[in-house]
Amino acid sequence: MSIWDYIVDAVAWLLAYSGNVVAWIKYYAGQVANAIVNSAIGRAYSVVRDWLNSQYWALRNWATGAIDSVRNLAVAAWNWVQSSYWTVSNWIEAKVKPIWDAVGNWIGNLYNEIVAWATKTYNQVVAWSTPIFDWVKGQIATVQEWIAGVWEFIQSQINLFSTNTRERFTALFDDGWDNFSSFLFSPLNFILALIVPIFMEIFCYAAAYGLGTEKYSLPPWPSWDRLTQFGGGEPPTIAPSGLIPPLANMYVSGYRFGDGHRATDYGCEYGCAVFACHGGVVEFAGWSSVGYGNCLTIRGGDWWTRYAHLMRFDVAPGQEVSAGQVIGGCDTTGNSTGDHLHLEIKYKGKFINPESVF
Repeated sequence: MSIWDYIVDAVAWLLAYSGNVVAWIKYYAGQVANAIVNSAIGRAYSVVRDWLNSQYWALRNWATGAIDSVRNLAVAAWNWVQSSYWTVSNWIEAKVKPIWDAVGNWIGNLYNEIVAWATKTYNQVVAWSTPIFDWVKGQIATVQEWIAGVWEFIQSQINLFSTNTRERFTALFDDGWDNFSSFLFSPLNFILALIVPIFMEIFCYAAAYGLGTEKYSLPPWPSWDRLTQFGGGEPPTIAPSGLIPPLANMYVSGYRFGDGHRATDYGCEYGCAVFACHGGVVEFAGWSSVGYGNCLTIRGGDWWTRYAHLMRFDVAPGQEVSAGQVIGGCDTTGNSTGDHLHLEIKYKGKFINPESVF
């Protein structure tokens, strides 16, 4: 075999396996390239990470120092403010306290002088008025003896009237006599009892306006204001109109019936019984937002009544009640300046004056 044949065989072999050789070369070339690229990426990532880490700690150290500086500055400023406050406070107290003490002493001395003057004046008035009152009481005893004889005569005449008229006249006379006796035995207290409610009403309206409230209760009245004690748990006698008065003792203590006040205010004791004027159904029993306080309404036949400023309810909405039944207790809830019953009456749908039926 000639050299030429060997060359031809070698070329033929290379041609036969050239595809595998190229694929092998490409494969290992790719592996080498991937290794080089991955190494380069890893190195670049490591360099960037180290740089960012160094910058983070540098920034953190700088921020920590800045925050510490600001905190130290704030603490110093706060300490200065506290020190200045106490310095100014002590200075003000040193300057104002003597003045305040002097004013307090002056007011205290003035109060003591006023109390001493009032006590002295009161004792002088008592010393001057006691003989007069004693003389008046002696005269009262004489008058009472005379009135007792007159009363016997009046009673004999009253017996000529009907039972209802006699009871009403007797109650009227008793109330008048109680008040007249209160004036004779203690005129000063009687006059105070007439004047004080006026000032109390003005004060309570002013207080209610200032507080902006509808519901409030007054303290108990002084004992000398109770000229005649009212109460009782038995319903009064039927009026000529057929209605039963809502209180055991009826006397006007406030506003009467008129424009803007379609009712009459009757005085009563705290907690005393309030009676149904007529039979019917309880339409409403609860708190009113327009000034009535605890109020209750009853409708029956031609009659409709409202009872306001109550303390409690002894009946419930929808309940049937009879004339003279206890429906609640007297109080001063809502827009009220003292214990009283605000009574409204409608007859056949129209307001009427309560004093015209009782």
